Amino acid sequence: MTKFNKSLPNHCSIFYKASSPSMIHAQNRTRSMEMEKKVSMDGKRVVSVLRKSLVKPDKETPKQTIWLSNIDLVSAFMSFTPIIYVYRYPQQSNLSPGEFFPIEGIKASLAKTLSVFSIYAGRLDSDETGRPEIKCTGEGTEFIEAACDLSIEEFGELIPSQELEDLLVPKNTSQQLPYMLVRYQVTRFKCGGVIIGLLAHHTTGDGMNSIRYFNAWADVHRGVVDVAKIPPPVLDRTGLRARSPPLVEYDHSEYQMPVKTLAPSNGNSMISPTISKTLRLSKDNIEKLKSKASGENLAATTFTAVVAHSWKCITKARKLSPEQTTRLLIGCDSKAIVNPPLSPLLNANAIVHLSSTMTVKEMVSCDLNRVATKIEEAKSFAHDKYVRSVVDFLDVRDGTRGVPPVQPTEVLAISWMRLPMYEADFGWGKPEFMGRAGIPYPGRLYLGKRTGDDGIWVTTTLEESDMGEFMKLFYSEFDYEVNGVMPETANGVVLHKANGIAPQKVIGETNGVIIREMISNV
Repeated sequence: MTKFNKSLPNHCSIFYKASSPSMIHAQNRTRSMEMEKKVSMDGKRVVSVLRKSLVKPDKETPKQTIWLSNIDLVSAFMSFTPIIYVYRYPQQSNLSPGEFFPIEGIKASLAKTLSVFSIYAGRLDSDETGRPEIKCTGEGTEFIEAACDLSIEEFGELIPSQELEDLLVPKNTSQQLPYMLVRYQVTRFKCGGVIIGLLAHHTTGDGMNSIRYFNAWADVHRGVVDVAKIPPPVLDRTGLRARSPPLVEYDHSEYQMPVKTLAPSNGNSMISPTISKTLRLSKDNIEKLKSKASGENLAATTFTAVVAHSWKCITKARKLSPEQTTRLLIGCDSKAIVNPPLSPLLNANAIVHLSSTMTVKEMVSCDLNRVATKIEEAKSFAHDKYVRSVVDFLDVRDGTRGVPPVQPTEVLAISWMRLPMYEADFGWGKPEFMGRAGIPYPGRLYLGKRTGDDGIWVTTTLEESDMGEFMKLFYSEFDYEVNGVMPETANGVVLHKANGIAPQKVIGETNGVIIREMISNV
């Protein structure tokens, strides 16, 4: 029998251990504390923590233990996911600041929602062998009230970074089980706007699970749903149990730990600092990529076309040697493709990785259709037989060791385009923005829908030395060319329309490189 280590990596952490049974309702007890301040590196952004409290379900919930699958155990080492929701203060209203996201009301609606989604009020613990499991104890979640003396505009761009996560999302400090699975920070800004930071441990489920829960909280607060009629999440994950005996039918190199981490792409012995950027594509941009990615036997989807273009640009920007191999990893939700299908209400991790590889020489020289075809070949493995083989492989390999880190020659692509990301309306409108507050490792690529149009955004994290070149390559497909130096930047490059300068707006910037888009194309 496999023995599990009860200690977890440093990034798996918490503020509290189990709370007193007498703590029944969130709003009935607030922990007294000295004023805590979160300060940015330059000292210009300060978030003051006003109060910390514990929100519990507003009624008794079933006490049960949730068995975790091998895919869950891989996700356990992905630790926490930091998310932010941005809500602008409605300027044309008669609301007083206290009536916009009133703290006690928000906590009360959260307590009601937790009575249905009790998994989020539980604790990650372990069984007698040390194997991680979730215990639905009803002990509650941390709720932090915070304030910032800046407006949201003055606070600056909300691009994923460790600093943004530190300022707007709760932290974890403990390395020992049991610990809290979810926590929140509600930060009110000088302009009246609010940013809700959410930190959820990945063992609670995937992105769709977290969004469904958050959206339900918003609906409960808005009063448009009867709590008693909310379909509860399905917590039984045994549909993803390994077979006995296990049957591994594929080479699951995506889950095999490398003997050693590959050297950084620039050849240095030290990995350079990372940076994240969000790039925007209009509907016309997307259609152009889809046209170039399609061919006789392939009608490329938005995901395939944009990921193919991004993978190609990242590979070029990294300046890898021609004989190296670059690999794309794709996250695939297996709930609907296994047989029998899993419930869409299942709170669990069911994402498996598919992959495609190319030599760098082929990647940089081939057309986009060739790259897209390789991606479609990888997607063809999205079926029950492959998923079952993954689960069995993790059982043989020992799923507690986590998933290998994305290597300097790899890209991990994750689609959020079908997630209902912008539906959480607490009563004053939908969020202006929802996304990750931090992306800790380079090589990750997230795709999501833009609000208000048919475009998408692409957020990626790369080594800082590669980002500027990547952005130039990324936008070079859309009739832009290098056309001069911005006087306000030391090494800036302006990308203009090939047929002359037109009215522009800045759509991206990094390392002194300014990317401008023609107003006529917006």
